Amino acid sequence: MSAPGILIARIEAVLAEHRELWSARREMRRRKISDGAFRGRPSNTPASFWLKVAIAGPDDCWPWRGHTRGDYGRYSEKSKHIDAHRYAWIWSNNYNPTRQQFVMHRCNNKKCCNPSHLELGDAQINTADAYKDGLAKSGEEHHRARLTAGQVLAIRGDRRRQVDVAADHGIGQPLVSAIKTGKIWKHLEG
Repeated sequence: MSAPGILIARIEAVLAEHRELWSARREMRRRKISDGAFRGRPSNTPASFWLKVAIAGPDDCWPWRGHTRGDYGRYSEKSKHIDAHRYAWIWSNNYNPTRQQFVMHRCNNKKCCNPSHLELGDAQINTADAYKDGLAKSGEEHHRARLTAGQVLAIRGDRRRQVDVAADHGIGQPLVSAIKTGKIWKHLEG
């Protein structure tokens, strides 16, 4: 059996166990049998996670159908919130990555929880992927851009003191310095 097939079999086993637990719980309620194990709200389990994922074929995206924050699925376990795709990766690989490690989507679908579409990386790789795939914006398209490309080129060509250039454009001198040294707006020639 292929790796995705084994993973789907594991998920189906977890869901079957979940269904058995809930049918036993319903039966006990029907018979009015009290057992301390069934009191209160059940804690989140891998089954409760996978019930919120639309599992399709092994090569298809498995979108998260639960709570979201921004464009990413969110899952809560024992009062801890975690990105749904990260939980899917942790569960399927039995390894909890460090904070410096990112669980990245190969498919660029932010709600996808298919572990075969996920891989580990770091901040630098994640950012490079975002730019390569057109998900990250730079220059005027960036949501925090305060200058246009024309203004940046004018700043680069301006030979006055940086504080004077900054005052004319309504920005700080460190920003002018970063533009002139090429630390930011690298994609512009000139």
